[in-house]
Amino acid sequence: MEIAIGVLGLIIAWFTYQKTFLAEPKDEKDNLLANIKANQNLSREILAKLTEFGNKHNAFDEIMFCKVPLRKYIDTMRIEHSKNLSDEMYDKVKNSKLTKPLIESMTKSIIAQQEDLIKVQTAIKLYLEDTNN
Repeated sequence: MEIAIGVLGLIIAWFTYQKTFLAEPKDEKDNLLANIKANQNLSREILAKLTEFGNKHNAFDEIMFCKVPLRKYIDTMRIEHSKNLSDEMYDKVKNSKLTKPLIESMTKSIIAQQEDLIKVQTAIKLYLEDTNN
């Protein structure tokens, strides 16, 4: 009887371990994917505003942030977007089996990226408002 209880305890422990550490947490992954989509949209919005400004004011050679010309800033953002926020990257994350610790790490990174994009968006908004006045 004690052996059966011990085996049952091991089986329960094994399933608990799998559920806790090996199973892919759906809610956390959905949250990660939603944050990736938000960053994709924010990045595209920023690129569109900068491109529109450059076209409207023929300002692609104008110095923007950190003494970088607008053209270079847009090109760099496009490269970073294609590396880190592409639809292919989204699909790869969506179709991958991820553990909870990996999802948590990726979510922290995506949130930090989101904060940086919001800072850029705010700086651009202030710059464009100042330029239009």
